[in-house]
Amino acid sequence: MGNQEFDFEAIRTKLQRQQSPQARKAASAAWIDWEASPGIAPGKRASLSQLNGTVAALQQRSVAHRENSPRHDYRDEALNQRHQRLSQNLQLHRERLSQKAQEINNLSVQQERAMLEMKDVAERWQRELKACIDSADISPAVAESLMGEFLFDCESAVLAWADSRADDIVLTYRSADLDQATREANQLAHTLRQQSVANFGPGSDRWLDEWQTFWAEPVNGLREAWTWLHSSLQQWWQAAAGQSSRRPYRRPSAPSFTLIDGVIWLGSGIFSRIILDFVLSLYPGLWSVAVAIVTAMTAYALYRATLAPKLDFSLAYRVLLAIGGLIIGGRF
Repeated sequence: MGNQEFDFEAIRTKLQRQQSPQARKAASAAWIDWEASPGIAPGKRASLSQLNGTVAALQQRSVAHRENSPRHDYRDEALNQRHQRLSQNLQLHRERLSQKAQEINNLSVQQERAMLEMKDVAERWQRELKACIDSADISPAVAESLMGEFLFDCESAVLAWADSRADDIVLTYRSADLDQATREANQLAHTLRQQSVANFGPGSDRWLDEWQTFWAEPVNGLREAWTWLHSSLQQWWQAAAGQSSRRPYRRPSAPSFTLIDGVIWLGSGIFSRIILDFVLSLYPGLWSVAVAIVTAMTAYALYRATLAPKLDFSLAYRVLLAIGGLIIGGRF
């Protein structure tokens, strides 16, 4: 503070020395006029030195206040406000873009659902036309003309899609997946098949496949086998009946055996053999029990056909077909 006052005093002294004599005279005259002014009391007059000192003190106080007070940069504040507004606008536009992308994807899913319904209608129409052709309700030419009027091609169908990648949104397209229902059904069947294998062992799946293969065989083979078995059994029965004619009290009962019974007993034998293989794969110790049961059934059937008081050849037929089914089932 002392140094600054000294500087101001030195500058003021230097300026006063450089003034011309005319300026000093004018200043002294003006000073004399002010001092001689009747409107100012003598006790309230302020000297020039006191006035200059007051001005210097006010200037120093202003400089000190400006140096001690924190700087406030209004330019930086305006720039920060502008950046804040830009960030808010950017976030708003980003949210709007995300909403539009979601809207595009929702419309794409709705279009795919409508295409699936179109495919279902087309397949149903094709089945109805095929049924009409098979039942001879319409001619193939008419069916072809009707099919030409309603042609559904879904291989080249594409859908718009908005792909969100990090902070970017890419508008692209994807193919319509119209085989999703079929694929899901196959996957569900495969899952259920695996669960059945896990619950019942690997033989259950093999049993299902073998059973389907058995019923898919031609019926003509069964008919030929039945014809051969029937003729052989009939010859054997006639021979046994001729031998037992000497004993009138051993008349055989009327055979009640039909072709359907033979097919049922043969199929039951095959089915029993498949189940028996499955059970024996789990419990091999039951093999002797199974052999004993089959032997007992065979012995009882032979007894009823030859030595019983009342002969019954139908039981022998059934047991023989069941044994044949057991033998055939073991070849699967």
